[in-house]
Amino acid sequence: MKRAAAALVFSRVVDDYLTVRQRDLRPSSHVLSSRHLNQHWRSLHGLAINSINRPIVAATLRELQAANGIVAANRAPQHALGLVRMGDRRRHMRFQSGHGH
Repeated sequence: MKRAAAALVFSRVVDDYLTVRQRDLRPSSHVLSSRHLNQHWRSLHGLAINSINRPIVAATLRELQAANGIVAANRAPQHALGLVRMGDRRRHMRFQSGHGH
């Protein structure tokens, strides 16, 4: 399971998330989420999802603020949190069904 998590990169999670959320979001909201996740968080795209930690996220937000301003830096986390929430729900569902370890 650890090997699978190490092989799962941020860009793949972003793609999966945007595909799932496209059904639920207004088109303009989907475009905005896609912009934040694919442009503002681009520096994380090649990283294994289990290697992303608070210092990496903080550095990314500082870079985003320097390049795009405080408003972009303040809005970026809400889009990344959607990924985390979706992952948490899926882990909970696997655990409840007896498939999560």
